Amino acid sequence: MYKRQQQDTETLDLHGRLNFDLAADQTLSVAGQYFLDEQDSNYAPDYGPGLAALLNPAFTPSLEAVKGLQLPNQPKTERAALNLQYQNADVAGQTLDVEAYYRREKARFFPFATVFAAPAPINSSFAALQSESDIDVYGLRAAMQSELSLAERELMLSYGVDYELEKNKQYADTFDFATFQASNGLVYQPNGRQYGFGPDADIQNLGFFLQSRYQLADRFNLQAGVRHQRIVSETDEFTPTSEALLEDFAADNGISLPAGQVDAGKVRHNEMLFNLGGVYDLSLDQQVFANFSQGFSLPDIQRVLRDVPAGFTVNSGNVEPIKVNSYELGWRNQAQNGTNLGLTGFYNTSDKVVQFRGDRTVQVADTDERIYGVEGIASFPIHSNYRVGGTVAYTRGQYEDAMGDWQELNAYRVPPLKATLFADWDNQEGTGARLQVLAIKGSDRAFEDAQDAAVDANVSAAAASKIKGFAVVDALAHTKAFGGEINLGVYNLLNKDYRSVYSQEAASTYGAVSSIPAQGTTYALGYTVKY
Repeated sequence: MYKRQQQDTETLDLHGRLNFDLAADQTLSVAGQYFLDEQDSNYAPDYGPGLAALLNPAFTPSLEAVKGLQLPNQPKTERAALNLQYQNADVAGQTLDVEAYYRREKARFFPFATVFAAPAPINSSFAALQSESDIDVYGLRAAMQSELSLAERELMLSYGVDYELEKNKQYADTFDFATFQASNGLVYQPNGRQYGFGPDADIQNLGFFLQSRYQLADRFNLQAGVRHQRIVSETDEFTPTSEALLEDFAADNGISLPAGQVDAGKVRHNEMLFNLGGVYDLSLDQQVFANFSQGFSLPDIQRVLRDVPAGFTVNSGNVEPIKVNSYELGWRNQAQNGTNLGLTGFYNTSDKVVQFRGDRTVQVADTDERIYGVEGIASFPIHSNYRVGGTVAYTRGQYEDAMGDWQELNAYRVPPLKATLFADWDNQEGTGARLQVLAIKGSDRAFEDAQDAAVDANVSAAAASKIKGFAVVDALAHTKAFGGEINLGVYNLLNKDYRSVYSQEAASTYGAVSSIPAQGTTYALGYTVKY
């Protein structure tokens, strides 16, 4: 059980697991979880006088919280999950693993204001909406594991099938905009109207897989596998949100403007996917490794279809999955004295790009994308009780614009150069302390490319912000006491005034009012008991 209160938000997390020995070679494990994260706040964003932050692009919001929020249903996340795992270690000399699971998630988000086009003489208007999503996920996985011998060397095989059904619904409640505007975004008065926020969708994933591991030589292990993936997605008939808003707004102004529809549709795709990798032992402490793998998935179909125009046809020809090829090459050293070193390079390619545009819409562009970089890790014991180390991660990502030129991906997709440093002390008896630093390097590449990228009906210029670098220091400590462990933390020790990378990037799609500063110095106290 876990319970926490922070910044007008209460979090409850209940979880547990029971294990049963059914027979000498058979076990059953049952796990459950209930999670609730719910806000109860009196504060809202400062939209400025007359919603200036929304209506006037030149207005600079204060980014301060304003007291007086009146919102009947505040944001929350609720999740319930059940997981069953069965293992039989002797099925014709093999091991059978079966897993079944169910998960239900409900999420209600903070309201937002949006603009939509309206007929003359109105031209355009705003609406305040609050969206909520309901997701049910059912899954089953069965796998057999076999230990064989080939040329007097061990061959491990794992083969089986997995199936998942995901049922999605999302809708949005609206509020009286005159009240919202008169209160400068503080009072949300429901007007009784609710709209679909994308179509109801059922997504089925079925996979058949075979994975192997073979010791090809004394120092060389080889892994290889194949997977056949099938995806079927069915969407109900729906009215695009913008069409429904326009119909009601026009009717309120004495204009008849029937909303257009998007018919129900079905999308089917299948693909054979492969992976191949190897590890070579240079010594007892050092290895080099290389891997190739493929991934295959549909983008969030409900989110993507939310923005399509009326009359759009949903079928396998215009709703396509994204296939990713991933390459990895690296070296690691895990020495007997506790030294841990590693260096990994990676290169990923895909044939589609998910683009978030400045008007909050999303599209899947049929163009190439590449993401590549290098990651390093180092950790050194400098005394029996002390350790120092850090990490560095450099990542680049580009997409091909309408002219075939490579343009930078924004910080939603590719983080800037990141480094961490730490120093640990531990007395080996349950008491320890840690000082850690996170440093982010700023970058203007994506912002500058967004100004020059060639666009057409297929590829947009991905909205991007200038990212400003920052460094943050944290101090942590723990000790055993009262039959458990006490944890202390001082986060942002130097009270650095900064905005996270996500917050900075949010300005390009959600506006400056969403680009809020990170927390200043924060103190944390925790107590944990294991039983």
